[in-house]
Amino acid sequence: MIHSGGKGREGKGPDNLEYTLESKKVHATIYGSEEKIQLVSRHGEYECRSNELEKKSRQSEEEELKLEELLATKQTVLQGEMSCLKEELDQRRLDVEGVKKEFDRHKQKHDMLMGERDEVNAKIHNLMLEASFGSNHLANMEKEILEQKEEICSYTWSCK
Repeated sequence: MIHSGGKGREGKGPDNLEYTLESKKVHATIYGSEEKIQLVSRHGEYECRSNELEKKSRQSEEEELKLEELLATKQTVLQGEMSCLKEELDQRRLDVEGVKKEFDRHKQKHDMLMGERDEVNAKIHNLMLEASFGSNHLANMEKEILEQKEEICSYTWSCK
């Protein structure tokens, strides 16, 4: 039984000693029970928190795995794209080299044709000079013929 501190079994003797021991046991049991209840309650809270943290940890691990898979997939795709771009770049380089060689051939042909044109222009110029000289020479000869005809006519007129 629990003693509330009032008058009753006070005094000395074996009954009082028993009462005190029993009271201490009851108090210890009650106090121990309250502590156990608090501990069980705390244990439940901690277990709940632990379960939530484990759940979050599993979710984080799953998300991390998904992200790693996504990253690996993207890396594979990007590596494929890079390979295609490298091949395309190599092909374009070959095309550029081909165009450069063709350009050089056309430039050589152009230079050769320009040289031929210059030669033809020089010949045309010479022919024009010759034609001009010939025209002048012809005009001079015609003039001379006319002058000689006039001389002859004047001589024949004077001879008659």
